[in-house]
Amino acid sequence: MALPIYLLGLRGSGKSTLGRALASRQRALFVDLDDLTASLLKCPTPAEALNKHGQAAFRAAELKALGSPGVARAKVVALGGGTPTAPGAP
Repeated sequence: MALPIYLLGLRGSGKSTLGRALASRQRALFVDLDDLTASLLKCPTPAEALNKHGQAAFRAAELKALGSPGVARAKVVALGGGTPTAPGAP
């Protein structure tokens, strides 16, 4: 079984675009951590989630999303640009 691929880069660098394309090509499950985090915070977009809930709450939800079953099953994961800065991030 192949190891999952985690895409990390600056905001707007193309992680989500590359991740979707790679997952499609490999017929694999793709997860965008920013989108999953926004969903956990019940917001339609990551930008709205960050604006509405603030940096600390967004990073806490991001860490929760990172440990979720959906991410564990994914073969391609686009991390958020700030994921490495979240307190407790691996």
